[in-house]
Amino acid sequence: MKVQLVQASLDGDLHWLDQRWFLPLGLLSVATYARSHNESLDIEILDGMHFSTDEILARLGADIVGVNYTILSTDSLDRVVQRAKSFGAVTVVGGQAASKVPNAILTRNPNIDAVVVGDCEKPFLELTDRVSNNKPWDGIPNLYFRENGSVVPPPIFLREQLSEFPPLSF
Repeated sequence: MKVQLVQASLDGDLHWLDQRWFLPLGLLSVATYARSHNESLDIEILDGMHFSTDEILARLGADIVGVNYTILSTDSLDRVVQRAKSFGAVTVVGGQAASKVPNAILTRNPNIDAVVVGDCEKPFLELTDRVSNNKPWDGIPNLYFRENGSVVPPPIFLREQLSEFPPLSF
């Protein structure tokens, strides 16, 4: 199964925020955790601090596309999930901005299938397993998703300790 994790590019002319030395640590942690538990996952990280939105769109082509965004990258988020849905990918949004408004995200953007709130490593790994085995998504901690037009909240919320995760390997 191919997974692409995207840090959405900043929208518009924000050259004053050009901080290419930042690494998408959240996405690196999710990728490391997933790969450490399922070596068959083909994971690619597309960092919007190093690729334009157009470059990211040209590279998309995974079974699951996960996107982290900020308030300064909502246009990029919309373009990425629209492109991913055009070829049938499962689209998942997470990160600090998404964690506060999962219902609004799922209600307002039909191109987003799920939102992970809070810690993402374990829920995302579980989602990759369920998608690859064509199983329902209910019961995955921290995961909101849309089913039959309604938003389904997670049954429980996990808060993990960083010490439980493997060192970053990407």
